[in-house]
Amino acid sequence: MRTAIARLMIGFFFAAAVSAASHGQSTTVKPNELKKKVDSLFIGLNKPDSPGAAITVVENGRVIAKRAYGFASIEHQVPFSHKTVVRLPYSEAREFMMIAAVLMEKDGKLSLNDKVRKYFPELPAWSDPVTVLDLMNHRSGFVDEWATVLLTQNSMANRFDRSQFLNLLYTQPKPEIEPTKGYMYSNSDMGLLKFILEKAAGEPLRDWMKKRMFGPLKMSATRMHDDVLEIVPNMASRYTVGREVKFARPDKISPGGNYFIATSADDLALWAAAHADTNSVITWATKQLLEKVRLMPGKKNHYIFGRSVESIDGSEVVVHQGVNGYTYMIRVPRKGIAVIGTTNDWGGVTDNLTKLVKHLLKATDAEFVKPQFLTKAVPVTEAELRKYEGVYLWQGLEAWQSSRPVRRTTTAYVADGVLKFKFLSYDVPLTFVGGNKFYFSDGYGTQVEFSKTEDGRDQIVMEFDDGYPSVRKIRESAKLWSPTREMLARFAGRYHSRHLDYYWTIVPGEGEKLILKRPTVADTELIPDGENTFRMVVQDGHGPGGFNAWVTFHIDANGNPTHLTAGFPRLMDHRFDRISQ
Repeated sequence: MRTAIARLMIGFFFAAAVSAASHGQSTTVKPNELKKKVDSLFIGLNKPDSPGAAITVVENGRVIAKRAYGFASIEHQVPFSHKTVVRLPYSEAREFMMIAAVLMEKDGKLSLNDKVRKYFPELPAWSDPVTVLDLMNHRSGFVDEWATVLLTQNSMANRFDRSQFLNLLYTQPKPEIEPTKGYMYSNSDMGLLKFILEKAAGEPLRDWMKKRMFGPLKMSATRMHDDVLEIVPNMASRYTVGREVKFARPDKISPGGNYFIATSADDLALWAAAHADTNSVITWATKQLLEKVRLMPGKKNHYIFGRSVESIDGSEVVVHQGVNGYTYMIRVPRKGIAVIGTTNDWGGVTDNLTKLVKHLLKATDAEFVKPQFLTKAVPVTEAELRKYEGVYLWQGLEAWQSSRPVRRTTTAYVADGVLKFKFLSYDVPLTFVGGNKFYFSDGYGTQVEFSKTEDGRDQIVMEFDDGYPSVRKIRESAKLWSPTREMLARFAGRYHSRHLDYYWTIVPGEGEKLILKRPTVADTELIPDGENTFRMVVQDGHGPGGFNAWVTFHIDANGNPTHLTAGFPRLMDHRFDRISQ
C-alpha cells in the first residue's frame, strides 16, 4: 500500500575537497554527540536478524563520523561494513551512466546531439529526429520495455535479452509520445543509451567506466554490475523487511534496467570528494548535466539523472537518489558536508539520512508525536456500513511517469457484516470505532475517517501512527458501472497485439467481471470501472500488491468491440485487435 525506503578510504582527493569547501561554515558538532545521534537513528539495525547499513559523515574533507550496523549476510552472520558492496537500485545508477555520456562527449567519442539511428539504423523511421540527449531526457517516444513486457509476463526480472529488446524498438509501430517534445519515463531510453555508449567507446561500458571514471578516483570496489551472475567480493545479500525479513526478489536483468552500479560506502566517500572538488572532471560533467538534462515533470526539484536539489533552513541540499527516493548520499555544498549511507535494505535508510543532515545543520524539526487512535470495536449494523461503500480515487499522487494522469483507486465494500478495503489485489477488514472512523493495522496503525469535502463530496482521510503523511481519497461513485451478462459476453474473444505478436483471451467470469487469460501469466480479473472500461492489477514481481492498469474496449456502431487498449502512466494505450471467431 505504501512505499518506503531506504564504514572510508579517504585519499588525496579529499585534499582538494578541503580547499574547495574551506569557505563552508563548521557544524561545530562534537564527535561524541554526533556518534550518539547516528546511533540513535540506526541502532535498530543492530540485531542478529537485521540487514545492515554503513554511515559516513564528512565535513570539509574530514571524516567526523563513521558507523556500521547490522549484517551483510544474515544467514552467515557477516557484519555490514564500509567495505561491504551493495547494488544501487535502478534509477540511482543513472547518475553514473549519464556522467559517462558527458565524458565521452568531452573525449570526442560521440555528441549528445547525435541521432540514435546513427548507431542503430534499424530503429523505426519515426525516430529519425531522436538524439542521444533525447534519451537522457525521456522524450524519445520509445516504449517502456518494463511496462510493455508486463503485458506478457508478471515479473521485472525477466530474461528479455539484447536482441529481443532491440527488436521491440525496431518494430514499434508508432511513438508513445511526440518524439523530441513529449515526456514519458522509459527504461528503454536508458537501455538504448547504454548500447550507444558501448558502440561509441568500442568496448563494454563497464570496462570504459572503470578506466575513465572509477580507476582515477581509486574507487576499486565500484563497477557497473550488469552481470547478475558475476561474483563480487564483499557483496551483501539483499533483503526486504516487512512483517519478517526475507530475501529481496531478483533484480531486473533485461537491458531496460540492467545498468546497476555496485559500490561501497568507502568508495562513495571518494565519489563525494570528487563532487566537492571544483576542479574535478566529475564536477564539470555534473554541471553539464544540470544544464542539459531536464527537471522531471511532476516531481519537485528532481533531475532525471538522479539528483534532487532541496533546501533545509536556507541551505541548498543536493540529494543523490532515484525516482523512488532511495538515497545513498546527501551533500550540503556550501558547508562542505556529505552524508553517505549504503545498505542492503533500501527501505530503512533514506529518512534517517535526512534527519542526520538536519541535525548537522541544526535545523529545527517538529518532534513527531505518535497519535493515539481509537482501536476498540463499536457495534454497527450492516446497513450503516453500506453508506460508506464505493470507489475512492487517491488524491495528490506524483505524476512523474508521464503526462497521462495517475489513477489509483480503493474500493470500499461490505462483506459478512464488515467494511473492507480492496487495495489492488488484497483486502483489508476495517474495525468501526465510532463517529465515521475505522481502524486497521498493517505493520503500522491506520485511522480511516469518512467525511465531506468543502464542496460536499464524500472523502476518506487516512492517518498513520508512524509519521507517514496522510492520504486523501474522493469517492468517484457509490456503485460501479455494472454491465449485464450479455454485455460481458460481447467483450469475450481473442485479441492480438501486432507489436508483441501476443494474444489475450477474454472470457466472462463470475458476477460482473471478465477474466483475462494469457499463456504466460496466471488468469487476471478485469473489474468494471467505467463504461466499457475495466481495471486490472498488474503484478511486477516486486511484492503482492502490484499496481492498477486499465483495459478499454472500443465499440463499433453495432455495439461490438473492434479492439481493446491497455494503459497506465508508462504505457500509452497498447492496442490489441479483436480476432474474428
